[in-house]
Amino acid sequence: MPAIVRAGPRTSANYSIATDTVDSGGARATSAIYLNSGSVGGIAGIATVGAPAETLKAGYIGQLYEITALQIAAIPATMNEGGTRQLAAAELLDDTTTLAVPAASVAWSVVSGPLASIGSGGLATAGPVYQNTPASVQGVHAGFTGNMTLTVLDTLPDNYGSYAGDGLDDSWQFQYFGLNNPLAAPGLDPDGDEQSNYFEFTAGIIPTDPASRFRF
Repeated sequence: MPAIVRAGPRTSANYSIATDTVDSGGARATSAIYLNSGSVGGIAGIATVGAPAETLKAGYIGQLYEITALQIAAIPATMNEGGTRQLAAAELLDDTTTLAVPAASVAWSVVSGPLASIGSGGLATAGPVYQNTPASVQGVHAGFTGNMTLTVLDTLPDNYGSYAGDGLDDSWQFQYFGLNNPLAAPGLDPDGDEQSNYFEFTAGIIPTDPASRFRF
């Protein structure tokens, strides 16, 4: 089995390589009994940092790589309704490292979910929700497409659609009446038990079941 040598003196019964001659300027030397992967400066390696995203490839004069995918990310991957979140993009390379891509060079779009918009600089704005709801976003750059899922959090309980500002939690109205149902109005009594939706909401009983009522 051939030996592998790197920067540093190496000797054996078959060869001797001194430290100051091992460096081949980034080239590779081989024979029947050894393989020498040379590097500029004698130090080679990959170092990364998460924020800001940077990758250092030490010891390489030049590095050939291929882009294999586009990664989309947001930290954290949640946002409050009505709030914003900055999206980021990075090219995934064939050596598993990444290169950050300026957000303004990505074509952003909303795939699905309660996002009002994504600006040209990658700033996503959430719309109102009645419960925590996923939203899918997409970015396209250099012929590659990346996707990710954000979660829009229900932080304002009484602001959704026709249920907004009526004094009842939107999630409670959705649970019993679905979306935008006029029977969910606070003053109505859809189950005919002579107790209004607002009363049944505050009492913690079911507004669509006449047997579920507060007994005085």
